[in-house]
Amino acid sequence: MIQIILLLLIFLMPGYSEAAYKIYLKNGSVIPDVISYTEGQEEISIYFSTGSMTLYKKDIEKIEESEEPMKDFIRSETKETQETLRSNNMPAPSDEKDIRRNALQKDLDSILSEIRSLEEKESRLVTEINQKSSKKVYNTFQLRQLENEIEPLQKELSNIQQKKSELLKNRDTLLDELRTLQR
Repeated sequence: MIQIILLLLIFLMPGYSEAAYKIYLKNGSVIPDVISYTEGQEEISIYFSTGSMTLYKKDIEKIEESEEPMKDFIRSETKETQETLRSNNMPAPSDEKDIRRNALQKDLDSILSEIRSLEEKESRLVTEINQKSSKKVYNTFQLRQLENEIEPLQKELSNIQQKKSELLKNRDTLLDELRTLQR
């Protein structure tokens, strides 16, 4: 009899969700179950228990923090622990994490800015190469001249794409490290 009552109590207890935020988008969509987020200059990276994604700030209407009593308890307990550590002249672990997280976020913002810049250059070069390639060629002299004009543009495009590829790898590494720090 006691086992049945305990089983019923377990099923009737409200479940604890890790979600701390809901994100409301300007298009009317709602993104629930967001554990945490970090803000960049133009973007916000949001983290779920199963992964993450990045949104542009211009697409977000508001970010609402859920008001779960368990979350508030955890936050206040963490603050008390940090104050105790500080009073004992011990560095709080979250301070080191926060410093590292801020440094990583700053690096990530820099990389994202550089990637955007490279994408603009890449787009400009592709457009220029396509325009030059679409010119009508009437003889071999014009063909050689066109090839000589396009060759440096293609080399520059190749260099930009290679640098962009390296930056994307660096970005992924930083995002992985940020996700690790969020846990």
